[in-house]
Amino acid sequence: LINEILDLSKLEANRIQLEKTEVNIPEFIRNISQPFMPQFEEKGVMFNIVADPQVKRSLLADPTRLNQVLTNLLSNAFKFTDSGSVTLEVKGISLRSNYNTIEFSVADSGIGISEDKQVQIFEQFRQADVKTTRKYGGTGLGLTISQKLVRLMGGELKVESKTNEGSRFYFRI
Repeated sequence: LINEILDLSKLEANRIQLEKTEVNIPEFIRNISQPFMPQFEEKGVMFNIVADPQVKRSLLADPTRLNQVLTNLLSNAFKFTDSGSVTLEVKGISLRSNYNTIEFSVADSGIGISEDKQVQIFEQFRQADVKTTRKYGGTGLGLTISQKLVRLMGGELKVESKTNEGSRFYFRI
């Protein structure tokens, strides 16, 4: 919680500098998904990784902040999905020699979010409703921080969701 509040404060004060380093996307995806595999298996939720074979070379990105966003999205999917599946997908949208656009998404078959609550989940200290907070916990900062980090990386974190049908959070950078 303290780290989340510090990150949020730094983001709001424009004090976070993105690192630009080479990131091997297939290796990166393997590394961030590895810790989740036993958790999903133990819970009985299928965990799928769909990686575009075109996204195979290193790209310039901030691996720490990208990890932070995807870990938050995967943690939320794990928390709000009791059965079914969670899928982490990486898709090359535009792959050129000097500029690439990649879409990252985390989709789940969990509780979903009603359309009228989809904007408020990105607000700090807000969740879809009080019952969700009581049952699942959380501070309501993860998506706020993730949204701000994705914007800093030049993208926009978006959601598609239906109550009781699951959610898909995605962004392009």
